[in-house]
Amino acid sequence: MAFLLPENIPTRNDISSRLNMVGKLLKDIAPDKVTVWLRRDDREEAHLLILDPSSGILVVEAPSRLPRKRRWGRQPQAPGIRETVRRGMSEIQGRAVPAGLDDLPVACALALPDLRLPDAESYGWRTADAPLLTQEDFQPDRLRVAFKRVLGNRPDCALTEQQIQKARSAVNPSIIIGKAGEQGRLAFRPPELSPEEILRVLDRRQERVAEHLGWGYRMIRGVAGSGKTLVLIHRARHLARLFPQWRILVLCFNKALSLELQRQIGSNGRVEVRTLDALAYEHTDPRLKKIRGDAGFRQRRESATEMVQSLNDNARFDAVLVDEAQDLGRTGMDLAWAMLKPRPRDMGNFIMALDPDQDIFLRKKREMDWNPPGMTAQGRTTLFRRNYRNTRGILELAWGLLSEVSPSRRDVIEPEVAREGPQPSVLECGNLMDEARVIAGRVKELLLRGVKPDSILVMFGPGKGKIAELCEAFERSGVPYYFVPRKVDDVIRSVGKVRVSTLRLLKGLEFSRVLIGGANHVSMPNGQDDPEAAGRLLYVGMTRAIDDLTVTYSGAGPMGAALRKARNSRP
Repeated sequence: MAFLLPENIPTRNDISSRLNMVGKLLKDIAPDKVTVWLRRDDREEAHLLILDPSSGILVVEAPSRLPRKRRWGRQPQAPGIRETVRRGMSEIQGRAVPAGLDDLPVACALALPDLRLPDAESYGWRTADAPLLTQEDFQPDRLRVAFKRVLGNRPDCALTEQQIQKARSAVNPSIIIGKAGEQGRLAFRPPELSPEEILRVLDRRQERVAEHLGWGYRMIRGVAGSGKTLVLIHRARHLARLFPQWRILVLCFNKALSLELQRQIGSNGRVEVRTLDALAYEHTDPRLKKIRGDAGFRQRRESATEMVQSLNDNARFDAVLVDEAQDLGRTGMDLAWAMLKPRPRDMGNFIMALDPDQDIFLRKKREMDWNPPGMTAQGRTTLFRRNYRNTRGILELAWGLLSEVSPSRRDVIEPEVAREGPQPSVLECGNLMDEARVIAGRVKELLLRGVKPDSILVMFGPGKGKIAELCEAFERSGVPYYFVPRKVDDVIRSVGKVRVSTLRLLKGLEFSRVLIGGANHVSMPNGQDDPEAAGRLLYVGMTRAIDDLTVTYSGAGPMGAALRKARNSRP
């Protein structure tokens, strides 16, 4: 079954019935590895792009109507492949060359799935004028043979996984995530490949959601590292390209993530990236701005929601995208919803991405059972199960810890692991300062082995006051470090230094090497003493690691015991 982008090509009413038929046949009989895109040219006429890893790329037209047969013995002449389609083929070839796919076969063809070859010829279509795919070719045992025929019968065209990614990027350059080796691009780096070989792109399902998610209210639920944030970033970019007159709002909880989102989305005047509470502070009653603590946050959000509802449409947004929605609670999501233009809401876009297992606040009333007024997430939810960020060992240790501290959690999404890697380390130390010295020593070893400081993240469980003391170990060892709580704004801009942070501040980002200390000393807000909440926070920190993870603990405590059980239960 071919993978269609969008999935509804066989049933769309804005393309020809013959193109519908081609889409359905490809979905039914083409192999799973085949990818099919629907495209339109400058005249809004549709055609298909087909990537078959064993053959190459086909640009396929399906004429909307049959030509008239001429009388008096004259030979009919049917229209050939349009020039705009040929130009599209040339553009794909041009993008394939710098991607190292100089020999990738690319060709145009006319698809006539409802006509046998003799009938097609009777209407004036001939293989001498343009390659044809007729009824005989759209059979399970003949389709790939036909593809190879049109593409020149190249027996050596068998693309590797990396070449498939490059070919997909030649068809759709917008799915490219970033250059190899860049930190914070929110996608894993395959360690078995050299940086020169790596091209990171959205996978096919992420691409489908980012570019073809339905209108109105939509929810994306996914495990840690499954690409939820990436999809929101590319969705924002896609909407900005598709509707240049739209105003688009991207919201999240913490400032570090908002800075990274802004960096990746780029300088687009139609897309605003904000933290939810900065937005609430801007729109709240001025008398509430000085109230501290959770009560202040809640009151400002409620006040802002009331004030926003009185704004005219020009002050609101055509699309609102919310990342890490499990952290916002009902008052936060009510404000996010209020920022969307009220009429007509089904024509706008409201997307919330969340992972219940990363809910570190454990609200008593399960506040993330939230839906917009009069709506339900049923039929509007997309699940992402595949973890691309973490290695199997990292994920198994983090998942094992979470299962120990929160055995009765509901709506669990079992993650699928994408890749292998070295096993993480769990180390017991004498005290917190010993943990800091061990971590500083390990960081120094990584730097001596050539690991870039920017790709290393150190997080400690205690509060930022205690972490400042633990940083003495880095100063003594000569490790260049940046203590994030001093100024969160510089977390992205600061280069050439190891980041040192609390477990909470860099939630949503990722680093190649992560070292976590003080697992038995996790600081929770307002003196909260809840092992499950602390365990979830530790789980969030552990799943920031892409390639390697080290966790240390000292003294007695539930996290050390849970880590030992999780480590010992691994295969």
